[in-house]
Amino acid sequence: HALWRPEGMDFIVSPQDRCVNWWTKGDIFAHFDVPSDDLQYGKQTQPKAWMFLLKVNAKTRRLMRHWEDLMADIQLVGDAPSIAPNPKTYKQNRHDQALLAMLLHASLVDTGLCSTYRGA
Repeated sequence: HALWRPEGMDFIVSPQDRCVNWWTKGDIFAHFDVPSDDLQYGKQTQPKAWMFLLKVNAKTRRLMRHWEDLMADIQLVGDAPSIAPNPKTYKQNRHDQALLAMLLHASLVDTGLCSTYRGA
């Protein structure tokens, strides 16, 4: 996969061709107040949380702080059943990866539509 660098951010991540709404439980979508089929969130490719580079600066520190704060919410990252309905396409919660994807998409980062929704 090609590396992807969001414009205006010093953050590089490798996307995968999996949909965010496959790997993100309903509580996370509810926390961000967006439906799981939203083009900006649920239908985008999910970035790989285990493979990224960042330049340490105020913007990336803020992003990491937000990610850390979200990771402290056990309902969002735990394996307990979601209180909010899960997406119809939901397979399993990918915890830190799901939250990173949602933060990047909240920053108006476009990782591209996942294969399921291309050409739809």
